[in-house]
Parts: sequence; C-alpha cells; structure tokens
Amino acid sequence: MDINEFTNPLGEFEEVLLQGEFFDSFKPSMLPIPFEMDVDLLSIYTSALTALQKLKELYFFKGTELPKLSLALTSRAILNAEVTSSQRIENNFVTLKDIYLRGLLDDSEFMGVITGKTTMDSVREAFDNIQASSFLLNVDLCKKSILDSHEILMCSSSKNVEKNPGKFRDHDVWIGKRGGQAKDARFIPVRFIHIDELMDNLLNYIVDDRTPMLIKIAISHYQFETIHPFGDGNGRIGRMIIQKLISQEFLGSKYQINLASYFEKNRQEYYDLLLHTSKTSELSPWIKFFLEGVSLQTNESMLLLFNLLELKLKWMNLLEQNDVKINNNYRDIINVILGLPFFSWKNLSEESKVSYQTTRIIVKKLLDLGIVSEIESIRNTKIFCCLDVIRLMESQ
Repeated sequence: MDINEFTNPLGEFEEVLLQGEFFDSFKPSMLPIPFEMDVDLLSIYTSALTALQKLKELYFFKGTELPKLSLALTSRAILNAEVTSSQRIENNFVTLKDIYLRGLLDDSEFMGVITGKTTMDSVREAFDNIQASSFLLNVDLCKKSILDSHEILMCSSSKNVEKNPGKFRDHDVWIGKRGGQAKDARFIPVRFIHIDELMDNLLNYIVDDRTPMLIKIAISHYQFETIHPFGDGNGRIGRMIIQKLISQEFLGSKYQINLASYFEKNRQEYYDLLLHTSKTSELSPWIKFFLEGVSLQTNESMLLLFNLLELKLKWMNLLEQNDVKINNNYRDIINVILGLPFFSWKNLSEESKVSYQTTRIIVKKLLDLGIVSEIESIRNTKIFCCLDVIRLMESQ
C-alpha cells in the first residue's frame, strides 16, 4: 500500500508490524462524514428511492396474486441468487442448481451429481451464507447479531476455526493477492485494537444520524469494509448488512433485492471505488455507484415479478386448454414451483401443504405438458426442475 496515493485520506495512518516489517495501516475517520449532495447525486438518489417505493407497492398490492408469489420468490429464489452472486465475488462459483439440489439430497447423493467448479466445501459455504443471511434478516442489527451472523457463516469448514468465527479479529492483517506478502498489499486495514470502537461508532451512526437512510447504507458499507473487522468473511457480512437495512427500511422486512449481482458484474469498480474513497475523501463516486446498483436491481426485481406472473398465467391457460380443472391444489403447487424451481415429490408436498399422492398426480400432469422436467433420479428420489423459472432467476 503506497500512502503517497492517499492524496486526501479519509482517515489517518498508524504504524503496524507485519511479517517482521513496519507498514502504515489505515484507520478510517469516525462517522458521520460530511458530504454535499450535488444535483447528479440527488437525481440518482431520487431514482433509487422511487424504484424501491414502487417495488414495495407491488409486493403489497392487494388486487393480484403477486403478494403470495413475491413472498415465495423473495424468501427462496432472490436470497439464493443473492448468495450465489456474493459467493462468486469471493471466487466460490457455486450455482443456483447446486444450492437447490443440495437442499434435496444427502451428502453421498449430492457428491454424485456435482459438476464443474463445485465442491462439497463450496456448497457448504453457500449454505452457511444462506443461513447467516436469513438469521440477520430476522433480528435487530447490533454488534451481537453481526457476530452471530459471522459465526453461522464460518461454522462448517474446519479451515475457518483459526479465523475466529463469531469474533472480531484479534490480529493485524493486510489485503492483497492470495499467498502474497504484506509489502505487496493493496490495502492494510486499521489495527485490530481499534475495531470495537469503530464498530460501535458505525452502529450508532446507522441508528442516530439524520443522513437519508439510503445514503447512510452506502456510507456504512464503505466504513464496514474499510474497518475489515473479521479475519475472513468481511465482504459477505457487509453485503448481508446492506440487504438487512434495505429490506428493513424500504421493503417491509420480508423482501429483498439481489444487489450482490450488481457488485459481481462490476467487481473491480466496486473494489476500486471503496479504496478511492479512502484515498481521496470523495464519497460521491462510491455513493452514486451504490445507488445506481440499487435502482438497477430494484427494477430487475420488478421485471422478474412481472415475468413470473406472466409465466404463471401462461401455465394456467395451458392447463385450461387441456381440460384440467384448476383447483387450490394446482394453484398452491404452482406458486411453490415459482419460488422453488428444483424439487422432489416429497418436498413439494411439504412446501405446498398438498398431500403426497395429489402432488404426484399434479406433477405428472405438469410433466406431460412440459411445464416441468425430470432431471435426476437418485436411489428412490426423483428430482424435477422448471427451466423457465431458472432462466428468469439467472437473468437477475
């Protein structure tokens, strides 16, 4: 880390001993950080806020079947899609199919179907991410809930024991290429002795400061990633906090957007703008980037909901054209499939609350009409998939 590149640092430097040499670590300024909202930023902010308001109205509109549909979608598909994107940012290339299949199969069965870059460890990490995200979405945001989320995130792999799951780091670190040396670090975060103080300040800022909440979430993410409070998992926890706050403040607590997909597609710019903020004290470029992502992904979520509703209506018409009497069992099963595109007879029956035998009869009809396909048969477990839904999910 070349401190000469920090032309107007948003913080201060402190000497730290790493690998037997002294370097300069970066301690970010306490929040709040003064900044001016220029005309461009105000326009982007307004667009993002308007998009979130429209999405919330869509979720709670009483005149259609969208509320049930959106709940199934956001509780399963968007969370899973967000996790796969967040994992890919960390070079874990688990897929949506991997996540769904792992939920249906035991270890030995799943080992027989994994392909490509997927490993059992990578899928376990993704499942831990899902569990940690779900936990944080349903509790108050505080130091304890962040630490608990980290413990859940890091719990499965033995390699994570040395990284203090559920605890802030108790040692100094640097950020750079895997296996690299401190002298080649891209960034050296604050010394561990300051983490508690900085995290208390961050959490107080989220609760008490009068900055508009969406701007505050952007600044808070910068601050969290700059503090780098954990030995590992900082990016994933930081993105979970974004989801928690957007869901809580703008979407009625139950619903989400897949912002990690935007960060993944713009990964280098994401990293560069966070570092640029520390180097120059210019918050606007990062905040604009963040708000553009919120606006884009919120609009993507609305489009996804409409596309899924259109797909549902297409299926209903197809069933009617083939003289199928559509009752509540059909509706319940189709609603579940729209949020759970990989399934077995057993778990589809459990999720839809439709009897096992009736579920088998309905799935047989959906197979005959090409709405779903059988993709695997492992021991006594048949696995089915709705490719139309998966294509829509993967377009996020």
